Amino acid sequence: MVRMQNVSIVVIVLIFISITPMAFAERIVDFAKVIDVDKSSVEKYFKDFESLKQIFPKSIKSIDPIKQTENENIFKLNLKMNGVSLNPQVLYKNSDDKHLLKVLDGELKGTVISTKLHETWGFDGTPNQGTIVNVKTKLNTSGFFSLINLIPESAIIYTLDYGFSSIVSDTNNDSSNSSNEKPSKKARSR
Repeated sequence: MVRMQNVSIVVIVLIFISITPMAFAERIVDFAKVIDVDKSSVEKYFKDFESLKQIFPKSIKSIDPIKQTENENIFKLNLKMNGVSLNPQVLYKNSDDKHLLKVLDGELKGTVISTKLHETWGFDGTPNQGTIVNVKTKLNTSGFFSLINLIPESAIIYTLDYGFSSIVSDTNNDSSNSSNEKPSKKARSR
């Protein structure tokens, strides 16, 4: 008799799970950083998607363009996060000082990453030689991904910090390689 009750409970739970809509979760993660690289140098990384693989080598495995215009691009990403591979289609829009990435399909559909860049003083006091980076990530997960914390907030912040620090390093390397006449200013981040 007890065994029959256990089986009945399991069947009821399975039916409930199968007819209940999949879970949906939304989190917002804010990130800010001041880097000692001029704004136009930072902007070039948003326009050259292949450079994103170099900046985020642990997360982005490949980028396949689908449609490209001057201010809007659609591409397929091959991402690896916490051992899970994802292949979302992503829309990129650029307007003024705002860069917008929106996930169009898959487990992260509806996720939006909005980045604003503002000129500021360089670390040595030179006007417009630094950039204030503000990133707002609205992370949407659905189904199984909403039930587990596959992408913790700390991982998002670490990835963004690592990526913008990579831009600083890459810009520093570019300026030291291309400048033969005068010593290059070291790019730094705080």
